[in-house]
Amino acid sequence: MSRVLAKCSIAPMLAVALFGCADHGGIGTRSQPVDANALDAGTEIGGAAAAASAQNTGADRWWQAYGDPQLDGLVELAVAESPDLRIAADRIAQAEAAAGTAGAALWPKFDADAKLVRVHTSKVGETPPPLNGKLIWDNNIDFNLSYELDLWGKNRSGWEAALGSVRAAQLDAREARLSLQTSLVRTYIRLSLGFAVREVLADTLAQQQQILDITRRRYAAGLAPLLQVSEAEAQVAPVRVRLEQTDNNLSTLRNQLAALSGQGPGAGEALLHTALLSQPEAELPSNIPAVLIGRRPDVVAARWRVQAAAKNIDVAKAQFYPSLNLSLFAGLQALSFDKLFGGDAVTYGAGPAITLPIFEGGRLRANLAGRSADYDLAVDRYNANVIQALQQVADQIAAVHSDARQRVQAQLALDAAQKAYDQALIGFRAGLTDYLTVLSTQTGLLTQRQSLAQIDASQLDAQAVLMQALGGDFEDDTQSAAVLQQAVARHPVVAVPAVDSGAAP
Repeated sequence: MSRVLAKCSIAPMLAVALFGCADHGGIGTRSQPVDANALDAGTEIGGAAAAASAQNTGADRWWQAYGDPQLDGLVELAVAESPDLRIAADRIAQAEAAAGTAGAALWPKFDADAKLVRVHTSKVGETPPPLNGKLIWDNNIDFNLSYELDLWGKNRSGWEAALGSVRAAQLDAREARLSLQTSLVRTYIRLSLGFAVREVLADTLAQQQQILDITRRRYAAGLAPLLQVSEAEAQVAPVRVRLEQTDNNLSTLRNQLAALSGQGPGAGEALLHTALLSQPEAELPSNIPAVLIGRRPDVVAARWRVQAAAKNIDVAKAQFYPSLNLSLFAGLQALSFDKLFGGDAVTYGAGPAITLPIFEGGRLRANLAGRSADYDLAVDRYNANVIQALQQVADQIAAVHSDARQRVQAQLALDAAQKAYDQALIGFRAGLTDYLTVLSTQTGLLTQRQSLAQIDASQLDAQAVLMQALGGDFEDDTQSAAVLQQAVARHPVVAVPAVDSGAAP
């Protein structure tokens, strides 16, 4: 009777030992991914979306809209040769290696080992006579096969988390490529602006020299005082200084473009004069918030990090449960070479091995709390990326519209300044206008020409940044939206009480 009672009491005790350790209640996640369509996109995005048809946000090789073959070649070379992109590729390789390591846990493990050792046995040890106290060979050849039954999905979840990290690394590389392309295009736009400013300064220098020549002739004829000659001469040197400063700026920009395209400074010196006249217009989608979360590499990468974090929670939960390993070994064992390969030397065995996390001092609960915090962090970063993406698009749409309005007014101002200068110069040549009037109108013309060039460059730059904000030519083929929904479904928001990391699980 006592034996029956003992057996009956062992069963519930074993159940408590097996599953009592799986208490992870009260630990959960608190963050949820934001719905981009539920955010107030603002009047700039709303107006742009309302005016747009269902168009693509970008096109393959979006920078070709600027119509500059030299720029196209630089971008292609940058993508092929950039050290930054190679670093991103190295990170992908690291993530893939980690995923391979995690995936190996899903397969059986087979290994072999051999030991051929010359030993002197103890006379009073475990070795029986007549081998005790002698110099003998201790030989073992073993083959081992083991397999962990993934009863709770721990290994598969770890592998899927690693795959999520691989996808995130791949998308980081796409984001790095887009950033590189945009940086190169924007630098090229500044180079184009530098050339435009230099043209203005060169024209100004020629005009100043022309005024100086006229003033000297008028002085020689007794029609102008020497003071006007000195004033005209004083205007030439500052323009030459600005020309030198502009040439230095162009050299710097050439060096930057060479570095961005993975080349040495000599390649920048070969860049020809460029003038970006094309004003590309970004094709805006009719629903910008929805499109953004699928077209921006950084946003899609953030989704995959949410997925990886969710899988790591599954791994942490599975660690609360017992693990079961099946093992099989076979081999040969003998204390001499002549008997090692005989039938009597054969040894083998098989059986399960169970690991029970009965008492961990709160380690498992603390680990789960940490993985839950990682998930919340990944979700919050995803939300921040979505909000930042909307802000960047709104900023650049506003900048594009503002630049377009500014250009209309700048062109009117330039036309008026050119007309005033032409009239003043004609009058000066005829002796009807004084030198100060010519100088004043010339300064106004220079200012308006530079202002228009800067507005053109600003408009080109805003278009480039808008294309980057919209994701460039990236298309998400990873089904990350479905992955994100699955991650959220597995880990709904729960209240998170204080966790006693020192308590037994």
